[in-house]
Amino acid sequence: MTAVTSGTFTGAMKTVAFSLLVLATAASAAKIPSTWKTCVINQAHTNVCLKKSVQTALDELTVKGSPSLGVFPLDPMRISKLRLQSGSGSIALDLTFLDLDIYGFKNLRIDELDQKPARLAARSPEVTCFRPDFANNRLRLNVTITSDLVLNGNYVVKGRLLVVPINGAGRCNITLGKPVAANAEISLTKRKGADGRIYPHVEKFQFDFNPKTFKLYFHDKNHGDNQLGVTLNRIANDNSNEILRDLKPAISVAFGQAFEDIANRIFSKVPFNEVFPSK
Repeated sequence: MTAVTSGTFTGAMKTVAFSLLVLATAASAAKIPSTWKTCVINQAHTNVCLKKSVQTALDELTVKGSPSLGVFPLDPMRISKLRLQSGSGSIALDLTFLDLDIYGFKNLRIDELDQKPARLAARSPEVTCFRPDFANNRLRLNVTITSDLVLNGNYVVKGRLLVVPINGAGRCNITLGKPVAANAEISLTKRKGADGRIYPHVEKFQFDFNPKTFKLYFHDKNHGDNQLGVTLNRIANDNSNEILRDLKPAISVAFGQAFEDIANRIFSKVPFNEVFPSK
């Protein structure tokens, strides 16, 4: 199980970046497992090759990780701390999640290739693609998680749901219902390392996601399953779409920042021509 700790938007999602970025590059020679096939860029078959290589790498990483790259298995994953703040109207929440385990990334799939330019946007789960644009140093990828993404952990919350004030702590379960569609646009540059070699570097990682459903369950250590606890969970789920709408931008930014950090940590070890060979 992967466990990571960082700032307010933190967590093992940094390791997901590895599954979506280094996976997406899936091409280093000595330091990347031999089962992750190298794909020559800017060829007619590049997208097909990369798709197969990415899926192979993803399947391996979610189950057993990669000791040589310092990556633990991605499923389950651990977010040590994640703080989210929502709204100021009828639904106003300040949520902090602690030791949040995430299950479901082993069912992340890349299904199709797409050569058409695409704007970053939450999309239909039927449209899945991986599109490398090496001429512009840009990667675009869409994935579908075919199972629920289930988050279990501890929480601390204060705020208000409609007319009900909330101030509590306990255990939580959050389910992003299947299929969960996600996409990313990664801006890449090159940097010279201390050894004089050129390395890839992620300047920006934009991320978005779109679950089919969104359900929450909070077990307050003080209220438990008494009538107040039952009422709070009912109100939360009756208003889950509004809660997701408020929380989603912060979650997307958090994931993007985490993915960018882990990508650069990995890319700093592998020269550009090994990650993206030209022949």
